[in-house]
Amino acid sequence: MSTHFQPDQDQGLLTTHAARRLFLSGIYTLVVFTVGTLVLYGLGLQAGKDWSLFDCVYFAMITMSTVGYGETLLGMETLTSIRLVTMFLIVGGMGAMVLFASNITAFFIEGDIQRIWRGRRTVKAIENMSGHVVLCGVGQTGFHVARELLSNQSPFVVIDPRPEPLDRVLALGSERGWQPPTIQGDATDDDVLERAGIRRARGLVTTIGRDQDNLFIIVSARQMNPQLRIVSKAVQPDSISKLERAGADGVVAPEMIGGLRIASELVRPAVVTFLDEMRKDTDRNIRIEDIHLPQDSPLVGKMLRDTGIREQTQALVLAIRGANDEYHYNPPGDYSLDPGDALVVLADQEQVQHLRQICGDPTPTVALQSPA
Repeated sequence: MSTHFQPDQDQGLLTTHAARRLFLSGIYTLVVFTVGTLVLYGLGLQAGKDWSLFDCVYFAMITMSTVGYGETLLGMETLTSIRLVTMFLIVGGMGAMVLFASNITAFFIEGDIQRIWRGRRTVKAIENMSGHVVLCGVGQTGFHVARELLSNQSPFVVIDPRPEPLDRVLALGSERGWQPPTIQGDATDDDVLERAGIRRARGLVTTIGRDQDNLFIIVSARQMNPQLRIVSKAVQPDSISKLERAGADGVVAPEMIGGLRIASELVRPAVVTFLDEMRKDTDRNIRIEDIHLPQDSPLVGKMLRDTGIREQTQALVLAIRGANDEYHYNPPGDYSLDPGDALVVLADQEQVQHLRQICGDPTPTVALQSPA
């Protein structure tokens, strides 16, 4: 049974399959009990018996529950009709009580309570998220995206129609100390994107195996959040331009990237090995990161040499991307920082977080904790 939130299923208590069975069996039990009680009371009045409504309720209850106690309504042994009603209560009541009890047991054993609770907890977690990334599709490519987001402590929500890939992401999250919220659903559905908090997100990654689906997701997400940064996978190289025109800020073709990687292994093996070792170093978790300077950053207007970045954080500034998207590689010390600049640095996660605080970069991160 899936443990992931499914938007197409209302999380109300009476809308799950087991809960509906429980509700219907309860109604059936109540109907048998009510009909039996009223018939007994009516026949008693017709026969001139001094039976109160409470006497009939009590008798119906002990009969249906098979408790009995040996107590009967005074004078009922002389009325065949009352005995027929009692037989109805015994047969129908036992069936109703057994059905109701079995459904209560199934409701807990089958895990519906736990699933509903997890679903509500997932919804609450997503509602509290802002500036996160929405990851659509966790196949081979998407799984590596999730692993990198976890390594960079970037909060994200995962969407996939299959439970197995979502389970893999949760298992990976357990190893890293934080499990991202997971939604089992179709990311091409606008409601699913809404549930993932797309309007509050800062980024969207779509790695679906069909370019048509990626295109549909990009168009929908761009309409919901015009400020969203969207990165998409392209299965076919000729789809790259189409995905970009649809609104993707970046498009990656894994087959093309794989070919470039193979060529790089041949002509520049030392560089490739350096990047691989940097990625594999889980003790320090060194990465090449970008740090954005907002309008009110305390570093705006300062020369690079006067910022104290190297002295305070040990981060190495490799390049600076200006507000006009022009890159300045290995920037000199007299480079003056402007609002909107992005620092491309080589640093570990602790150094990156320290530098974000110094620069006033609002990019959110996950405070990783060991699983309870």
